[in-house]
Amino acid sequence: PGEGGPTAAQLRPEGAFHAKPLKDRAIIVAAGPIANFLLAVVLFAALFMAVGRPVVTNAVVTVVPGSAAERAGILPGDRIVALDGAPIRRFEEVQRHIRPRAGQPVLVGIERDGRPLELRAVPESREGAGILGVGAGPAEFERLDPLSALWAGSVQMVDVSAQTLAALWQMLTGQRGTEELGGPLRIAELSGQMADAGLRNLVTFIAVLSVNLALINLFPIPILDGGHLVMYAAEAVRGRPLPPKAVEFGFRAGFALLIGLFVFATWNDLAHGAVGRWLAS
Repeated sequence: PGEGGPTAAQLRPEGAFHAKPLKDRAIIVAAGPIANFLLAVVLFAALFMAVGRPVVTNAVVTVVPGSAAERAGILPGDRIVALDGAPIRRFEEVQRHIRPRAGQPVLVGIERDGRPLELRAVPESREGAGILGVGAGPAEFERLDPLSALWAGSVQMVDVSAQTLAALWQMLTGQRGTEELGGPLRIAELSGQMADAGLRNLVTFIAVLSVNLALINLFPIPILDGGHLVMYAAEAVRGRPLPPKAVEFGFRAGFALLIGLFVFATWNDLAHGAVGRWLAS
Protein backbone atom coordinates (compact mmCIF):
# COMPACT_ATOMS: atom_id res chain seq x y z
CA PRO A 1 0.00 0.00 0.00
CA GLY A 2 1.05 3.59 -0.51
CA GLU A 3 1.91 6.05 2.20
CA GLY A 4 -0.85 6.25 4.72
CA GLY A 5 -2.53 3.05 3.41
CA PRO A 6 -3.56 0.05 5.55
CA THR A 7 -0.91 -2.26 6.90
CA ALA A 8 -0.76 -6.02 6.23
CA ALA A 9 -2.12 -6.72 9.70
CA GLN A 10 -5.09 -4.41 9.05
CA LEU A 11 -5.87 -6.20 5.78
CA ARG A 12 -6.32 -9.49 7.66
CA PRO A 13 -9.61 -9.71 9.59
CA GLU A 14 -9.24 -10.65 13.23
CA GLY A 15 -9.66 -14.43 13.58
CA ALA A 16 -8.70 -15.15 9.95
CA PHE A 17 -6.53 -18.20 9.37
CA HIS A 18 -3.38 -16.29 8.34
CA ALA A 19 -3.73 -14.00 11.37
CA LYS A 20 -3.55 -16.92 13.80
CA PRO A 21 -0.36 -17.86 15.67
CA LEU A 22 1.98 -20.33 13.93
CA LYS A 23 1.12 -23.17 16.32
CA ASP A 24 -2.62 -22.79 15.71
CA ARG A 25 -2.15 -22.77 11.93
CA ALA A 26 -0.04 -25.94 12.11
CA ILE A 27 -2.67 -27.70 14.24
CA ILE A 28 -5.47 -26.73 11.84
CA VAL A 29 -3.52 -27.98 8.80
CA ALA A 30 -2.53 -31.24 10.52
CA ALA A 31 -6.12 -31.90 11.61
CA GLY A 32 -7.13 -33.13 8.14
CA PRO A 33 -4.64 -36.02 7.85
CA ILE A 34 -5.14 -36.85 11.55
CA ALA A 35 -8.90 -37.14 10.92
CA ASN A 36 -8.22 -39.56 8.05
CA PHE A 37 -6.02 -41.72 10.31
CA LEU A 38 -8.67 -41.68 13.06
CA LEU A 39 -11.39 -42.64 10.57
CA ALA A 40 -9.34 -45.67 9.53
CA VAL A 41 -8.86 -46.67 13.19
CA VAL A 42 -12.61 -46.39 13.86
CA LEU A 43 -13.52 -48.41 10.76
CA PHE A 44 -11.01 -51.17 11.56
CA ALA A 45 -12.20 -51.24 15.18
CA ALA A 46 -15.86 -51.48 14.11
CA LEU A 47 -15.01 -54.44 11.88
CA PHE A 48 -13.06 -56.18 14.64
CA MET A 49 -16.04 -55.80 17.00
CA ALA A 50 -18.80 -56.71 14.55
CA VAL A 51 -17.13 -59.33 12.35
CA GLY A 52 -13.89 -60.10 14.14
CA ARG A 53 -10.18 -59.63 13.54
CA PRO A 54 -8.77 -62.07 10.99
CA VAL A 55 -6.25 -64.33 12.71
CA VAL A 56 -4.17 -66.76 10.67
CA THR A 57 -2.65 -69.53 12.77
CA ASN A 58 0.99 -70.59 12.55
CA ALA A 59 0.16 -73.90 10.82
CA VAL A 60 1.69 -74.51 7.38
CA VAL A 61 -0.92 -75.73 4.87
CA THR A 62 1.06 -75.51 1.60
CA VAL A 63 4.74 -75.42 0.66
CA VAL A 64 5.68 -73.94 -2.73
CA PRO A 65 7.75 -76.43 -4.80
CA GLY A 66 11.35 -75.30 -5.15
CA SER A 67 10.94 -72.58 -2.52
CA ALA A 68 13.23 -71.76 0.39
CA ALA A 69 10.82 -73.57 2.71
CA GLU A 70 10.97 -76.81 0.69
CA ARG A 71 14.78 -76.68 0.54
CA ALA A 72 14.86 -76.20 4.31
CA GLY A 73 12.69 -79.29 4.83
CA ILE A 74 9.43 -77.65 5.95
CA LEU A 75 6.39 -79.83 5.27
CA PRO A 76 2.63 -79.20 5.14
CA GLY A 77 1.21 -79.78 8.60
CA ASP A 78 4.22 -78.28 10.42
CA ARG A 79 3.62 -75.44 12.85
CA ILE A 80 6.10 -72.55 12.82
CA VAL A 81 6.63 -71.73 16.49
CA ALA A 82 9.80 -69.60 16.38
CA LEU A 83 11.98 -67.59 13.99
CA ASP A 84 15.55 -66.82 15.07
CA GLY A 85 14.51 -67.65 18.61
CA ALA A 86 11.52 -65.27 18.66
CA PRO A 87 8.22 -67.05 19.42
CA ILE A 88 5.58 -67.08 16.67
CA ARG A 89 1.84 -67.39 17.26
CA ARG A 90 0.26 -66.05 14.06
CA PHE A 91 1.17 -66.36 10.40
CA GLU A 92 1.41 -62.60 9.87
CA GLU A 93 4.32 -62.62 12.33
CA VAL A 94 6.11 -65.03 9.96
CA GLN A 95 5.60 -62.62 7.06
CA ARG A 96 6.75 -59.64 9.15
CA HIS A 97 9.95 -61.44 10.19
CA ILE A 98 10.82 -62.88 6.77
CA ARG A 99 10.05 -59.84 4.59
CA PRO A 100 13.19 -57.79 5.45
CA ARG A 101 15.53 -60.84 5.47
CA ALA A 102 15.87 -61.75 1.81
CA GLY A 103 19.05 -63.79 1.28
CA GLN A 104 19.77 -64.01 5.03
CA PRO A 105 19.78 -67.35 6.91
CA VAL A 106 16.84 -67.72 9.29
CA LEU A 107 16.49 -70.38 11.99
CA VAL A 108 12.95 -71.76 11.76
CA GLY A 109 11.62 -73.53 14.82
CA ILE A 110 8.75 -75.91 13.97
CA GLU A 111 6.58 -78.54 15.61
CA ARG A 112 6.06 -81.74 13.63
CA ASP A 113 3.81 -84.43 15.11
CA GLY A 114 4.39 -82.90 18.54
CA ARG A 115 8.20 -82.95 18.21
CA PRO A 116 10.22 -79.69 18.13
CA LEU A 117 12.65 -79.24 15.22
CA GLU A 118 14.94 -76.42 14.12
CA LEU A 119 15.61 -75.86 10.42
CA ARG A 120 17.70 -73.33 8.51
CA ALA A 121 16.10 -71.44 5.60
CA VAL A 122 17.34 -68.66 3.33
CA PRO A 123 14.36 -66.57 2.10
CA GLU A 124 14.32 -65.73 -1.59
CA SER A 125 14.03 -62.14 -2.81
CA ARG A 126 10.94 -61.06 -4.71
CA GLU A 127 10.58 -57.34 -5.50
CA GLY A 128 13.01 -56.61 -2.68
CA ALA A 129 11.08 -58.59 -0.03
CA GLY A 130 11.97 -61.93 1.54
CA ILE A 131 9.76 -64.90 0.59
CA LEU A 132 9.77 -68.21 2.47
CA GLY A 133 7.30 -70.05 0.24
CA VAL A 134 4.72 -71.34 2.72
CA GLY A 135 0.97 -70.85 2.76
CA ALA A 136 -1.43 -70.71 5.68
CA GLY A 137 -4.96 -71.93 6.01
CA PRO A 138 -8.07 -69.72 5.92
CA ALA A 139 -8.20 -66.99 8.51
CA GLU A 140 -10.25 -67.36 11.66
CA PHE A 141 -12.17 -64.31 12.92
CA GLU A 142 -11.81 -63.30 16.55
CA ARG A 143 -14.30 -60.75 17.92
CA LEU A 144 -12.80 -58.12 20.20
CA ASP A 145 -14.18 -55.93 22.97
CA PRO A 146 -14.28 -52.15 22.28
CA LEU A 147 -10.96 -51.26 23.95
CA SER A 148 -9.11 -54.18 22.36
CA ALA A 149 -10.71 -53.36 19.00
CA LEU A 150 -9.53 -49.73 19.16
CA TRP A 151 -6.01 -50.86 19.98
CA ALA A 152 -6.04 -53.47 17.20
CA GLY A 153 -7.49 -50.88 14.80
CA SER A 154 -4.64 -48.50 15.64
CA VAL A 155 -2.07 -51.25 15.05
CA GLN A 156 -3.75 -52.13 11.74
CA MET A 157 -3.68 -48.47 10.67
CA VAL A 158 0.06 -48.25 11.45
CA ASP A 159 0.71 -51.50 9.55
CA VAL A 160 -1.16 -50.23 6.47
CA SER A 161 0.77 -46.94 6.63
CA ALA A 162 4.12 -48.76 6.88
CA GLN A 163 3.28 -51.09 3.99
CA THR A 164 2.16 -48.17 1.81
CA LEU A 165 5.32 -46.16 2.50
CA ALA A 166 7.48 -49.24 1.90
CA ALA A 167 5.78 -49.83 -1.46
CA LEU A 168 6.31 -46.19 -2.48
CA TRP A 169 9.98 -46.37 -1.49
CA GLN A 170 10.40 -49.51 -3.59
CA MET A 171 8.85 -47.69 -6.56
CA LEU A 172 11.19 -44.73 -6.10
CA THR A 173 14.24 -46.99 -5.90
CA GLY A 174 13.20 -49.08 -8.90
CA GLN A 175 12.58 -52.28 -6.89
CA ARG A 176 8.90 -52.24 -7.79
CA GLY A 177 6.93 -51.22 -10.87
CA THR A 178 4.82 -48.06 -10.92
CA GLU A 179 1.85 -49.70 -12.64
CA GLU A 180 0.20 -50.10 -9.22
CA LEU A 181 -0.20 -46.32 -8.89
CA GLY A 182 -3.80 -45.48 -9.64
CA GLY A 183 -6.12 -42.51 -9.77
CA PRO A 184 -9.88 -41.90 -9.64
CA LEU A 185 -10.67 -44.54 -12.30
CA ARG A 186 -8.77 -47.24 -10.40
CA ILE A 187 -10.44 -46.21 -7.13
CA ALA A 188 -13.90 -46.42 -8.74
CA GLU A 189 -13.08 -49.81 -10.25
CA LEU A 190 -11.79 -51.24 -6.94
CA SER A 191 -14.76 -49.77 -5.05
CA GLY A 192 -17.14 -51.72 -7.26
CA GLN A 193 -15.14 -54.92 -6.82
CA MET A 194 -15.05 -54.50 -3.03
CA ALA A 195 -18.78 -53.76 -2.89
CA ASP A 196 -19.48 -56.97 -4.82
CA ALA A 197 -17.20 -58.89 -2.41
CA GLY A 198 -19.24 -57.89 0.63
CA LEU A 199 -19.58 -55.18 3.27
CA ARG A 200 -16.49 -56.28 5.22
CA ASN A 201 -14.26 -55.91 2.16
CA LEU A 202 -15.80 -52.56 1.26
CA VAL A 203 -15.28 -51.11 4.77
CA THR A 204 -11.69 -52.39 4.79
CA PHE A 205 -11.09 -50.73 1.42
CA ILE A 206 -12.51 -47.42 2.69
CA ALA A 207 -10.21 -47.58 5.73
CA VAL A 208 -7.14 -48.30 3.57
CA LEU A 209 -8.15 -45.49 1.20
CA SER A 210 -8.43 -43.11 4.16
CA VAL A 211 -4.90 -44.02 5.29
CA ASN A 212 -3.56 -43.48 1.76
CA LEU A 213 -5.27 -40.07 1.57
CA ALA A 214 -3.72 -39.05 4.90
CA LEU A 215 -0.25 -40.11 3.78
CA ILE A 216 -0.55 -38.32 0.44
CA ASN A 217 -1.65 -35.11 2.17
CA LEU A 218 1.39 -35.32 4.46
CA PHE A 219 3.88 -35.46 1.57
CA PRO A 220 6.17 -32.39 1.75
CA ILE A 221 4.76 -30.94 -1.48
CA PRO A 222 3.61 -27.30 -1.48
CA ILE A 223 -0.18 -26.97 -1.73
CA LEU A 224 -0.62 -30.22 0.23
CA ASP A 225 -0.90 -30.19 4.03
CA GLY A 226 2.59 -31.64 4.37
CA GLY A 227 3.99 -28.77 2.29
CA HIS A 228 2.29 -26.21 4.50
CA LEU A 229 3.72 -27.90 7.60
CA VAL A 230 7.22 -27.77 6.10
CA MET A 231 6.77 -24.04 5.43
CA TYR A 232 5.56 -23.52 9.00
CA ALA A 233 8.63 -25.35 10.28
CA ALA A 234 10.85 -23.05 8.18
CA GLU A 235 8.95 -20.07 9.54
CA ALA A 236 9.53 -21.27 13.10
CA VAL A 237 13.28 -21.66 12.45
CA ARG A 238 13.61 -18.26 10.70
CA GLY A 239 11.39 -16.44 13.17
CA ARG A 240 9.40 -14.86 10.34
CA PRO A 241 7.33 -16.05 7.34
CA LEU A 242 9.01 -17.15 4.12
CA PRO A 243 9.32 -14.51 1.38
CA PRO A 244 6.14 -14.27 -0.75
CA LYS A 245 8.12 -15.03 -3.91
CA ALA A 246 9.45 -18.28 -2.41
CA VAL A 247 5.97 -19.33 -1.31
CA GLU A 248 4.54 -18.54 -4.74
CA PHE A 249 7.29 -20.50 -6.50
CA GLY A 250 6.75 -23.46 -4.14
CA PHE A 251 3.01 -23.49 -4.81
CA ARG A 252 3.54 -23.35 -8.59
CA ALA A 253 6.08 -26.20 -8.47
CA GLY A 254 3.82 -28.26 -6.20
CA PHE A 255 0.83 -27.71 -8.47
CA ALA A 256 2.84 -28.78 -11.52
CA LEU A 257 4.03 -31.92 -9.70
CA LEU A 258 0.49 -32.85 -8.64
CA ILE A 259 -0.80 -32.37 -12.19
CA GLY A 260 2.00 -34.61 -13.46
CA LEU A 261 1.17 -37.30 -10.89
CA PHE A 262 -2.52 -37.09 -11.75
CA VAL A 263 -1.83 -37.50 -15.48
CA PHE A 264 0.53 -40.42 -14.80
CA ALA A 265 -1.97 -42.15 -12.49
CA THR A 266 -4.78 -41.67 -15.02
CA TRP A 267 -2.58 -43.13 -17.75
CA ASN A 268 -1.95 -46.15 -15.49
CA ASP A 269 -5.69 -46.48 -14.97
CA LEU A 270 -6.30 -46.51 -18.72
CA ALA A 271 -3.34 -48.76 -19.54
CA HIS A 272 -3.82 -51.39 -16.82
CA GLY A 273 -7.40 -51.01 -15.57
CA ALA A 274 -10.73 -52.35 -16.72
CA VAL A 275 -11.66 -49.05 -18.40
CA GLY A 276 -8.52 -49.20 -20.52
CA ARG A 277 -9.18 -52.82 -21.48
CA TRP A 278 -12.76 -51.93 -22.43
CA LEU A 279 -11.57 -49.00 -24.58
CA ALA A 280 -8.92 -51.18 -26.24
CA SER A 281 -11.55 -53.80 -27.12
